[in-house]
Amino acid sequence: MRRDGLYDVTTHTLTVPVVSPDGSEALAYADSVSGPLAGGGYLVLLRRKPDGAWKIAGRMGLWIS
Repeated sequence: MRRDGLYDVTTHTLTVPVVSPDGSEALAYADSVSGPLAGGGYLVLLRRKPDGAWKIAGRMGLWIS
């Protein structure tokens, strides 16, 4: 922690997605933490577009601090 009360480091975590058998959807976990009471984690649902690109279709919050 710095003297001004802020933290110098923010960590981000993103898991390798689990892809559905047909390859059209995927689920991953993501979080961001920048201090003891400054963070959150959530599940991310991804859907593959017809052009092959992935788009976030939804998020569900799992925790906050």
